[in-house]
Amino acid sequence: MEEEVRRHLRKQLELIEENNKLLKRMQRAAMWGIIFRVLWWAILLGLPFIIYLYFIEPYAGGIIETYTGFKGGVDSATQVTDNLPPFLQKLLGNTSGQ
Repeated sequence: MEEEVRRHLRKQLELIEENNKLLKRMQRAAMWGIIFRVLWWAILLGLPFIIYLYFIEPYAGGIIETYTGFKGGVDSATQVTDNLPPFLQKLLGNTSGQ
């Protein structure tokens, strides 16, 4: 009888050790899953900002500077037409100078 109890205890110990190994593997897999999920979301949310800063912003900055320069030219042309004599303003159809 005592031998049978020892055999059952050994079998139970083997099952407990096997179960512990499986649980550690599951815990490690869950930890890696969380790490990869956080990395995935960081890439997913951070990539558009990186693309903007390194690829789009230099072109957008140039376009904005060009637009600002063009607008400044248009504004100065408007000022030139405002300073024309009244008879030339009537010929050009500019009523803002009157």
